[in-house]
Amino acid sequence: MLRVFAVASSLLLAAILSTLVATSAVARADDNRTEPTLLPADSKAIAALARKAAEADLGKRLTLQIVSMRAARDWAFLFANMVDRDGKALDLQGTRFAGAAAEGQASRAYCALLKRRSEGWTIVASCMAITDVAWTGWASKYGAPPEIFDLKDID
Repeated sequence: MLRVFAVASSLLLAAILSTLVATSAVARADDNRTEPTLLPADSKAIAALARKAAEADLGKRLTLQIVSMRAARDWAFLFANMVDRDGKALDLQGTRFAGAAAEGQASRAYCALLKRRSEGWTIVASCMAITDVAWTGWASKYGAPPEIFDLKDID
């Protein structure tokens, strides 16, 4: 009798745990309903497009260390740090930001707002070497979902 009770208890515990796991997965999925996960191909395309745009603007080869990439409804917002190919802080000498950098008034931050169109991702707006929150009005100006600009995950 005790063995039957132990088996029944184990089955009940297993059912409760599987329900909790399923409920937790649904809650996580619901929490992200306005922020679907980007496909790896989209993430790579966005990162490559942003890097090429930043390099063209600065006239220097660089790498973007992505801090945050958020997406919703065919829009994406990328926030990254610009570093050189060795992973060191990007030297802004010889760029349009050289003077500001010399005075400590330029960061190594880069951000871009992107829109998915039929031909792929395009950059709608971007900013670099910023020292303030330059994207504050982008949601209303471009019609992008405001939740993609929430950078609470940045330390």
